[in-house]
Amino acid sequence: MAPDAASSTDPLAGRLVALGRALRLHGIDAGPSELADAAAVITVLGLDDRERLRSGIAAATLHREGQRETFDQVFDIHFPAAVGARTGVPPLEPIARPRDGRAVRARAAALLEQLVDALARQDDGALDRLAARAVDELGRVGNDASSGSHSARRALDALAPQTAIAAALRRAPGAYTHLTLPTNREG
Repeated sequence: MAPDAASSTDPLAGRLVALGRALRLHGIDAGPSELADAAAVITVLGLDDRERLRSGIAAATLHREGQRETFDQVFDIHFPAAVGARTGVPPLEPIARPRDGRAVRARAAALLEQLVDALARQDDGALDRLAARAVDELGRVGNDASSGSHSARRALDALAPQTAIAAALRRAPGAYTHLTLPTNREG
């Protein structure tokens, strides 16, 4: 599927076009007129209040009773809560992102070691900063000319953090004694 002209110049417009396409695929008639109204809603309401934005775009695109549940699910995919600048942590220092497979694996190994250390120390601040760093460095989708999308799933696949938990438990025995692990008992 070819990218839309709007998505190549304005990431928000591209997101709105993708929302309209997805709504149509789910049986909701959201054509150019509705999307133009939705764009006006975004301009008026801004992006600060996601629930108000959701309601405004719904008002611009929905025509029939019973469409709201589908709209809400599609809206959550195209306007996820985590889109935008991170809050609560300082901005990341710019670094050269790994480009080839070997560089990605090396950077993932370095981040994994930092993750093990932060888990062993139970350092929530470091864990939050590492999550942001991993998604920024390992989860980038597209190229430098694109809108700068990121995928947490791509970062998780590269990082494979499940191994960090066992390593952190070995590094700091007794640190997680408060956890109750599930058992596979029958009966």
